[in-house]
Amino acid sequence: MTEAHVREARTEAEKDRFKELIEEVSQQAKAVLLALSILTNSSNQEEFATQLVYRQYSNICKIIDLDTLSERRFRDILNEQTFLGLIDIQKENRGRSGGINLLNRLVEDSETVYQILIDDNRFTELDDNLDQRRV
Repeated sequence: MTEAHVREARTEAEKDRFKELIEEVSQQAKAVLLALSILTNSSNQEEFATQLVYRQYSNICKIIDLDTLSERRFRDILNEQTFLGLIDIQKENRGRSGGINLLNRLVEDSETVYQILIDDNRFTELDDNLDQRRV
């Protein structure tokens, strides 16, 4: 057994742990994670403003006929996912007149998150419509 085998096994174990975490969250939380993974996969950025993630989430909800939550409840779900270690949120101070902007990013590889979520029956139809582009 080589060091490469150990690293590969460790990576697979982390993916399995992450998959178990994702499988336990609500459909709404999965839609939030999917929105963030799509944004990440379709751009050079890793962090996205909450408003942009909310727009992506809203579009996903429309396509799969899932009730769209209010922005306040959406932010609550982002915070819950942060607590679970699935998302990282950073505050960006934009100066006196710009206020504070919250930047959200996935903790795990965005492609891995996307593949785990798209296997969920509720999101499978999205895969055909998305083609990894913004909804």
